[in-house]
Amino acid sequence: LSGGDTPQAAVDDARCLLPPIGCGQPLTANDLTDQETAREWHLSGLCPPCFSRAAGEGSDA
Repeated sequence: LSGGDTPQAAVDDARCLLPPIGCGQPLTANDLTDQETAREWHLSGLCPPCFSRAAGEGSDA
């Protein structure tokens, strides 16, 4: 499902999961605005926008 990428690899590399699951973009401390957001990234490997998309939050569809 993740194209061979793992949440741990994404966290180790300070980035989002690689496509097609995530966007693969690097993350900074500014991207993780609170403890909940940081915890979600550590567990899922998804940056906040990708996590929201995967969770179905804020979609126009």
